[in-house]
Amino acid sequence: MGTKSSIDRHPDRERIVEMIGNGASGAEIARQYGVSQSAISRYKISRQTMLTQVLNQDADDPTEILGRLADLAESARITRKLADTSSSPQVRARAISAELAVLDRLTKLAITDTEIVRLTQAAGLMVKVIQALARTHPREVYAALSEHPELDDLREALKAQNRSTK
Repeated sequence: MGTKSSIDRHPDRERIVEMIGNGASGAEIARQYGVSQSAISRYKISRQTMLTQVLNQDADDPTEILGRLADLAESARITRKLADTSSSPQVRARAISAELAVLDRLTKLAITDTEIVRLTQAAGLMVKVIQALARTHPREVYAALSEHPELDDLREALKAQNRSTK
C-alpha cells in the first residue's frame, strides 16, 4: 500500500474527518488544523473514489448491494453498542451518526426490515442457480417453471437470455 495521506497521518485526523463528514469547508479545516486545502480535497476525492468502486463492483446485482447495506447497518449497530459502553462522547456521537446514516439509506430505499434484505439475497442466489441450470438443462427448467404461472416472467427472461447467448 502507498504512503498515508497527510490527513491520515495528522494527529487530529479523527476531528478532521469528522469536520469533513459534517460538511465543513476545506478552508475552515485547513485554517484550524494547519493542513492544505488541496490535501483535504484529495482526501475527500479518494474516499469518494473508493465508495464509487465498491458500488460499481456489484452494479448489476442490487441484492448484493442491499446485503452489504444490511451488513453495514449491523456493523454500525454493534459499533454503537461498543461505543456506548467504552468510549468518549465524541466516539459515541460518531458511532450513532454512522448507524443513522446507514439506516437512513435503507429507509430511503423503503427497507424497514433487514430480514427482507436477507430473503432478497437468497432469492437472488436461487435465480443465479436457476440461470445456471437453464443453460445446461433448459427443457427441464422451463417445464418446472411452467408449473408455476407466477414464474412466467422468470421463465421468459431465461429463455431470452439463453437465446442471446447462443
